[in-house]
Amino acid sequence: MTSRHEQWTRLRRQLWQPPRAHGEQPIERVVGPLELFYDLVVVVLVAQAAHHLAGDLDWHGLGLFAAVFALVWIAWFNGTLHHELHGHEDARGRSMFLLQILVLVPLGAFIPEAGGARGVAFAVTAGVLFAVLAVLWLLAARGDSPEFRRPSRLFVTGTAACAVVLAASAALPADVRVLTWGLLAVAYLAGFAVVIGTATPVQAVALSVTDALTERFGLFIIIVLGETVTGVVDGLAHEPTNALTLAVGLVAVVIGFGAWWTYFDFAGHRRPRPPRASTV
Repeated sequence: MTSRHEQWTRLRRQLWQPPRAHGEQPIERVVGPLELFYDLVVVVLVAQAAHHLAGDLDWHGLGLFAAVFALVWIAWFNGTLHHELHGHEDARGRSMFLLQILVLVPLGAFIPEAGGARGVAFAVTAGVLFAVLAVLWLLAARGDSPEFRRPSRLFVTGTAACAVVLAASAALPADVRVLTWGLLAVAYLAGFAVVIGTATPVQAVALSVTDALTERFGLFIIIVLGETVTGVVDGLAHEPTNALTLAVGLVAVVIGFGAWWTYFDFAGHRRPRPPRASTV
């Protein structure tokens, strides 16, 4: 009985490991299929926002796209960073990704009408998504050492505040609601930049960018830029074929290719500057 209990305990630990502490993430690892699947789900949401922008190409549509895209990107980066710093390739890690995907799918369905009839549903669902992310970070922060408690507390508080503001924005008029989303995204990114910029040398080392995280960003960029080709092909398929439409489509492909070229030559494979050496 004791041996069986030990085997069960060992199996449970392998399947449901506690989150990794800060600084314990492996420097050398490859991006797994679970992360790629999660990225693909998020790209579907980006495509939904882009397709809606194509049919509502004015300042209002551009502002709505920017607000929705910013929230989706922040959520993706949030989940990606959590797995990078604290996740394992076990049942717990898979369940956490599945939980996020189960919220992302209806969120994507609400995107085409996020500025109108389904704005309330989008706001509430986005609030649920950020609440899930806040809980994940809170669970990971329970094992923090003293030097990481303050930034972890700020990150959890900021993510939870986003969840509350998003859910509360459901009660606002449509235009004010979209403006609130945009301001919230700017405030969140600014707060994140402050936390990273004021990190101590020890914290900066623990938050260092790994090859896997660089690869995730690169793959995400590639998939999103692939939407350019999808849009061109779809547009050419529904328009009369002539020299003008063909030229416009090919120019769009060249622009997309140029964006890929620029990113991966000047940013995609450049590592951030090394953190300051610790004097501790």
